[in-house]
Amino acid sequence: MSAHVPLGSALAIVSAAYEEAMREHGLLPGTITMISAMAARHLDALESDDRERRSPQGVRTPGCDGPAGG
Repeated sequence: MSAHVPLGSALAIVSAAYEEAMREHGLLPGTITMISAMAARHLDALESDDRERRSPQGVRTPGCDGPAGG
C-alpha cells in the first residue's frame, strides 16, 4: 500500500483495523469502545504536546538575539 493519505484519514483506517481485530479476537463491544476512546485521548494529548512545542512562545529567531552590536 503506497498511497499517500492525510494523517486524519490514516488514523481512521488504522483505528478501524484495530477495532476489527479486537472484535475478531472476541473482545466485547463495550471493551472495544473503551479502548478506542482511551487511544483517542492519548493521541489528542500527544497532539496537544506537539502543538505546545511548536508554539511561537519561547521560539528564538536566528540572528535576532538583541540589539545590533551588543
